[in-house]
Amino acid sequence: MIVDLLQTLRSAATGLMDGSALGPREGYEAASSAVLGMALATLADQFDGAVAAYVEENAALRALHAEGAAVARDDALRRRLAEAASGHDPDLCLSTLRTANDALRALLIDLHAWLETAQGDAERRLEARLWAELARSTERRRVALAPF
Repeated sequence: MIVDLLQTLRSAATGLMDGSALGPREGYEAASSAVLGMALATLADQFDGAVAAYVEENAALRALHAEGAAVARDDALRRRLAEAASGHDPDLCLSTLRTANDALRALLIDLHAWLETAQGDAERRLEARLWAELARSTERRRVALAPF
């Protein structure tokens, strides 16, 4: 038997929201079930796109790190950026992708701090691309609530 995780989450969410999962409820219990159902529905939607979002974001961060390695004047930072840029996601497990993303984001902070003190047109262009990627990252993580 193959368990469809998304369908299971969505069915549980619907059952909690419409009251069919726990039987008739009133007042606080009904409201609590509905809120839990909405949380599960949101979790299902986030889970559905999580791998794609992490893969896209990790690639974008590695590209920024490659650009940073090309302009960084700090040797240690340049080496760290080049190493991160040459990396890859070894598998598509959410935990692996998240760990890589955390490391890439931590290095992005170091790159950003350096860029804020650096002079030059290339540095300003990279800083603008960095901010644009942060905006895209925020959009990737946006939680869209369906009309309930």
